[in-house]
Amino acid sequence: EWTPERLDEAPVGRIAWDADAENDWQIWCQSASQSTVKVDDLPMPLAHRVRHWLKEWFGQENLLVIDGDDPELKTSARGILEREWSGDGIADALRSAHAAYASTWSSVPLNVQANNLFVLEENGRRTRADRWLASHGTADVEQLRPEQWSPNAALRPVYQEYVLQSAAFVGVRSGVLAHAGRSVSSPWRCSPGLVGAGWCFRSQRAFHTGSGSVRLDAATTGVDR
Repeated sequence: EWTPERLDEAPVGRIAWDADAENDWQIWCQSASQSTVKVDDLPMPLAHRVRHWLKEWFGQENLLVIDGDDPELKTSARGILEREWSGDGIADALRSAHAAYASTWSSVPLNVQANNLFVLEENGRRTRADRWLASHGTADVEQLRPEQWSPNAALRPVYQEYVLQSAAFVGVRSGVLAHAGRSVSSPWRCSPGLVGAGWCFRSQRAFHTGSGSVRLDAATTGVDR
């Protein structure tokens, strides 16, 4: 049975998916009578293997998969990410949103940080920005490449919405509460009635069909999902 080898605090997506992992996956699929496509270009990061699965399972759906760790993509969002270093990031807005949602829905499962980045170090570790700064200087920050900036749970949806806007967020109650509490710079709308069902909608003209899907008004979006 494959057990991944990883450094403490290392990003999950960068765990090495090696030949042993692929072999165990193939054995499991055979035991479960599931067909699967074997990959050969190993080892690869776990995130890359997940993209192979997405292509295998949903490729016929014209699925677009974006690598959020891509250097060029992170550089395009530099204006959002680098503000965390100057203290002009999302912390103040998060505190305000946190208080508002906590007063309505008890507590929001999110700890507000002054700096909402992680630093992906050369040795493979992921370190909270405030802890990284404790042993580095401002000059060291300027030496970091954009791909070494990793948004935390609060900043990630802002980063995601910046590079590619979503029509709807679907999750369990705790996930929706966390998303609602941290989506401070995007036009999400979550109502108490919908939160219990696990829906957050960008448009007020979106609704739950009752059949496990979300229909978005064609006049607004032109799609059914």
